[in-house]
Amino acid sequence: AYFTNDWTNKDIDDKTLLELIEHERILVTPHIAFFSDEAVQNLVEGGLNAALSVINTGTCETRLN
Repeated sequence: AYFTNDWTNKDIDDKTLLELIEHERILVTPHIAFFSDEAVQNLVEGGLNAALSVINTGTCETRLN
């Protein structure tokens, strides 16, 4: 839960995470590989195509139960 929230000026209670953050040879960075123009476009198009498929056929290839 730490990496999806802004913890600026807040206490972190996880001892292991604090050790990693404070270690001089470790750089903790957010995972942002998914956030590119191409990735966002693929997410939007995939969702819209699935919605259109459900409207037109009642189902879609990526449907989960």
